[in-house]
Amino acid sequence: MKKILTLILFTLGLEVFGHPVTYKNGFEISGVNMSAIRDYQATYSFTSHLASGTRYVYFPLTKQTLYLGQGSWLIKKFLFDEAQGNIYTTLGGGRSYENDESKGVFTTGLEADFETRRIYTSLKFSGFHAASYDYQMVQGRVGFAPYVTGFDGIHTWFMVQGMTLRNQENKVEITPMLRFFYQNVLWEVGASTRGNMMFNFMVHY
Repeated sequence: MKKILTLILFTLGLEVFGHPVTYKNGFEISGVNMSAIRDYQATYSFTSHLASGTRYVYFPLTKQTLYLGQGSWLIKKFLFDEAQGNIYTTLGGGRSYENDESKGVFTTGLEADFETRRIYTSLKFSGFHAASYDYQMVQGRVGFAPYVTGFDGIHTWFMVQGMTLRNQENKVEITPMLRFFYQNVLWEVGASTRGNMMFNFMVHY
């Protein structure tokens, strides 16, 4: 019974948030607002292993705007009594705009995470590839929850994120942050050691 309840919590709570694929027929709207990138997505999960959607990406430093369509796949899920791990991949393509010039662009992604109800770790790679640029974003996170609550409670996580955007800023930015989620809404706030603010959100339907 304990194992069943834990799996239900992961399915309805932790598993839903922060992953490119959620549950069957799940619809997700998300936004990432950081100094190096603005990233907004709308995604529909056909199954618990396959999702597709649209994506808008803006790079403030180079003033480049990307409009993308993409698909995400759950490659492997690892289930334990009170923990889980996941590996995802993402592929997509679209158009990139800069100074009224348009060009083709494609995106690649690979993401892995491991989490319990108290500990969270993740590593994520995102690539944006065009004829005139090749940006590679690497992001790692580690965090913990100071308390455990049910699906109807407000979940709180203390996290630290490290991120670099290669071939653009080429610097590692460290951001202490807070993550909250309540039922179908998640939001994150933080400030990097360089003084840059971060606000992310995610809503599931």
